[in-house]
Amino acid sequence: MAVVLESGILDRSPNLRKLLTFLCERSWGGHGGELKEYTIATEALGRPPDFDPKKDSIVRVEMHRLRRKLTSLYESKGREAAVRISIPEGQYVPSFAARAEVQVSPAPAAIPRDVAPPVTLTLTPGDPDHPPPRPHPVSFAVWLSLGVVAVAAVASGLYVRNAPRSAAVALEPPPIDASPRNEVLILAGREKDYIDTQGRQWLGDRYFSGGVAKTHPRVPVNYAADPDLFAGHREGTFQYDIPLEPGAYEVRLYFAEMLFGEGNAAGGAESTRLFHVAANGRPLLELFDVLADAPGPRTAAVRCFKDLRPAEDGKLHLAFSDARHDNPFVNAIEIRRTAPGRIRPIRLVAQRQSVRDVHGRIWLPDNNAMNGSLVKRNRPAEGTELPEIYTGERFGNFSYSIPVAANGVYRVTLHFHEAWFGDGNSGGEGVGARRFDVYVNHRPLLASFDPLKAAGAPRRALVKTFQGVRPDARGRLVFDFEPVRNYACVNAIEIVDESPAPPEASDSPVKTAP
Repeated sequence: MAVVLESGILDRSPNLRKLLTFLCERSWGGHGGELKEYTIATEALGRPPDFDPKKDSIVRVEMHRLRRKLTSLYESKGREAAVRISIPEGQYVPSFAARAEVQVSPAPAAIPRDVAPPVTLTLTPGDPDHPPPRPHPVSFAVWLSLGVVAVAAVASGLYVRNAPRSAAVALEPPPIDASPRNEVLILAGREKDYIDTQGRQWLGDRYFSGGVAKTHPRVPVNYAADPDLFAGHREGTFQYDIPLEPGAYEVRLYFAEMLFGEGNAAGGAESTRLFHVAANGRPLLELFDVLADAPGPRTAAVRCFKDLRPAEDGKLHLAFSDARHDNPFVNAIEIRRTAPGRIRPIRLVAQRQSVRDVHGRIWLPDNNAMNGSLVKRNRPAEGTELPEIYTGERFGNFSYSIPVAANGVYRVTLHFHEAWFGDGNSGGEGVGARRFDVYVNHRPLLASFDPLKAAGAPRRALVKTFQGVRPDARGRLVFDFEPVRNYACVNAIEIVDESPAPPEASDSPVKTAP
């Protein structure tokens, strides 16, 4: 810890210096279990005894900043350090990894020969009558040893080195620095910054002209794991002029209708509110109807656009205008630098926390889902190099509505792990105990699918891959999991944009349309 403090990276952040010192001292003193949001706020960050974490997000904001500072340190002057201090997302207790541990990745487990290989299915575009074929905890002693190593390393004045990562996965853009000009997340109509359930920092409303800021009570929003993203909006005729570095960007606009529609204060139905959205003077959405697009009130409608670029003045201009004296609105704006012609890969795990796999890829916590239940699976998956993505499961009769760019072609991979039925599992029975159908945009992917039969044995990881998948006209991949016998289930979903790159992809700014 002393080395981190002496590195200079926290010199201008007295709050972060106090926070890191407090967390490490409490952890080394055997009081890690006392590290709660209230304790940190009142004892480390100077908040009064009446501190309310629901009204004050200081701890989440400062923890997010501290994680970023530590990551920055270990990617620069701390590359050759022997011990790394990290604070896992969703936790407050620091962890320590010695250099010997972070330099060597365990060899991937061999996949048994009798496990069915991943099935690759090419869906024929425009052929709705062509369905796919039927598919036939760490001990206390370890923690104690790790703590001794960490304390010794700190006493020796050593930095920590980043864990090496495997080679980049094909089809993915190179990592892009999430600087304020490469990645911008804005909560429209909100004054304060916010850390969402994925640990991402959203900025309070900025870069706007015109319109009126509105907030409303927090209510559940269908297909949204974090309804706080929809608890405010900007409405009227307004524009955002957002500074960006040159390059291609993926832009997501977040909407949820909280005024009109059945059960909302103003009532009404489709066509009650219509408006236009343009980027650099060119149309993105025309006569946009959130109620029809979602569909329904209090339901997330996220529209995704790729290959948007800043104009000649270095800004992306997003204009919201009415179609017939209605009030346009937007709840949030997400902008991220991407490779030309593609959106970033989307990886979701049926868990409440994000997961980093052996390739260094981040799998986001469960989102975009409706119905079904999440459950933890304690018995590890076999026959996979990614056992961590199978430790959670969504089961029941459920769906996912995942926004992607409408003009894309995607590879979809579904991950399954039968952890309930079969020999040695709690549910007993065997092949045929669980069967279900899977559809994407009402087209069949899997029919009467039995994960136990397909995998050949319980607890074996099973991967099903489908290529050439196209979204609906709204730019969504809607997955329906429908039971045939017992509940449907899934552990993770992966979506990779395989669209061809634009013929003349460049980082040149675009001219604003007249």
